[in-house]
Amino acid sequence: MSIEMLERASAAATVAREPTSVEQTGLDLAMIADLAPKDLVDEAFLRRIQNKVHVTNPTVEIFREIFRRQCESLGVSFDQNGLVYLLREHDVKPKGELRSVHPRDILRTLAGIARYRDVPPALTPELIDRARQTYFVDL
Repeated sequence: MSIEMLERASAAATVAREPTSVEQTGLDLAMIADLAPKDLVDEAFLRRIQNKVHVTNPTVEIFREIFRRQCESLGVSFDQNGLVYLLREHDVKPKGELRSVHPRDILRTLAGIARYRDVPPALTPELIDRARQTYFVDL
């Protein structure tokens, strides 16, 4: 699976419309979840969605590239040491699973914290720690 496909999948939002309005406006329906489809909707609903794409977790290499591109997109200077810190110190997620959406979400959070503190957005341990703590809450 390409990085572009993973980025598109991570950026997609769930769009719910009446079937006629989807046909009239040309909108596409994208449903993204980390649950099995059978746990979300019934079989009849799934049959009506003709194209289904399973997106797997990215490898470390793909995660790094998504992270680098998101840094560029959000105006955060990419620093390999910052990414290594994030991966080593936090395993990115308590379960230790990399998700394609994590770079965008963590970096948006980091940039917001930096903006609030009136400091440049950078991959410092302090900003990474705070962004990670804000993004991943213990339930």
